[in-house]
Amino acid sequence: MTSFGESIARPATRRRDLALAVAAAAESVPGIRMTAGHSRIEISTLYPGGRVAGVSLGEKAVIVSVVASRLPIPAVAEEVAVAVRAALEERDDRRPVEVVVDDIDLDQLPPPPTVHA
Repeated sequence: MTSFGESIARPATRRRDLALAVAAAAESVPGIRMTAGHSRIEISTLYPGGRVAGVSLGEKAVIVSVVASRLPIPAVAEEVAVAVRAALEERDDRRPVEVVVDDIDLDQLPPPPTVHA
């Protein structure tokens, strides 16, 4: 038999660990960094003692918010989704993944090619 505190701690620990695994998977993709968002709604997962910015473990989907520093954006977003889906599947979690590219870090993009006339 477990105590009341232990029964609450397990789901909170699982939630924290899952959010951290999702963030690590997303951050493994070159050219992105996590962000909690720049809009009025912050995307993050809260747990006792902390939060994981840029990850929302919703009931119906997992949402990941990133800043991209490479192009093309749709390809980058798909790479993030694939990495996050793999991390979720390792934990027997089959929720769909939504990737929000919240911003583009223009300073980190390669310079455009020089056109000679």
